[in-house]
Amino acid sequence: MAKEFSENLGLDSDYAGGDLGYREYKSDMKILGVPLYHIIAGRRQGTAKGILAIGPSAVGIFALGGGASVGLVSFGGVSVGILSLGGIAVGILGAIGGLAVAMDLAIGGMAVANTLAIGGYAVARDMAIGGVTSAKLMAYYQSYQIPSGLDEGSFIAYKAEYIKDFVVKSKELFPDLGIIKTFMIDNISLK
Repeated sequence: MAKEFSENLGLDSDYAGGDLGYREYKSDMKILGVPLYHIIAGRRQGTAKGILAIGPSAVGIFALGGGASVGLVSFGGVSVGILSLGGIAVGILGAIGGLAVAMDLAIGGMAVANTLAIGGYAVARDMAIGGVTSAKLMAYYQSYQIPSGLDEGSFIAYKAEYIKDFVVKSKELFPDLGIIKTFMIDNISLK
């Protein structure tokens, strides 16, 4: 009966098989053997693979995955890429997520980065801004932790009300931050 209902609606999917609403679109145009776009929508699981990949999981230059994604620019529940956004985000240049880990810039509930981490709990080698922080230079709202391997005199911690002093010191210690990180530090507020 479900199959007949599905046929009466003109659906080419098999409802009894649990595929009602399943659609897959794949570009005929390919670049180096990779489809220009690959989109998977519906209840069925699958991995979209293309320059632009959208699906339950996705792999591509631009990847948008409901569960997991891997790409140069990646969005997903678990996301890995050069620039990454997700519940758990791992990026090289940047990551934004509940848990964000990046070489350069991480922003999240828990942020871990080499250069700049901003978050509720922020850990970085160079600079950290957040509620609880640990880095060579840090601005904290609640508390800070002495970075492992550093002595008392080899790190600087500013309480939130001294954020302007933090901004001045960050430019002194790290003059080549780049446009995005400089903009973020110039406009940071821990109120």
